[in-house]
Amino acid sequence: MKKLKLIGDSILAYMPKAMLKGIEERHAIENAETALLRHLYPQYKDSPADINIFCLGINDYFRQYYDEDFPKMTTGEIINGLIEFIAEIKADNNGELVVLSLLPIRQTMPWSTHYPKINK
Repeated sequence: MKKLKLIGDSILAYMPKAMLKGIEERHAIENAETALLRHLYPQYKDSPADINIFCLGINDYFRQYYDEDFPKMTTGEIINGLIEFIAEIKADNNGELVVLSLLPIRQTMPWSTHYPKINK
């Protein structure tokens, strides 16, 4: 059975186990942004995996709208942070790396006034 290492935000944190076929090691946190999981990465980077599944980025865009202490980041800064983290994971693991695309967020919640701008 393949070992899967999941690195990401709530999309991976709440992905049902039934969807994945393998032994899972999850490093996925609700509302996580790239800088947080990259900071925590040394704690679990030496754990080998057959497949590394990566999904981050939306909270880097979204959090700056509701968390006044979160640094304002340009799209270029967010993309560079993601690219650097992906390169680090790829260099540290001998398994396959699957990068999920940045997914749009729901616009159906009453507090989602910034979502159209973020999704664009």
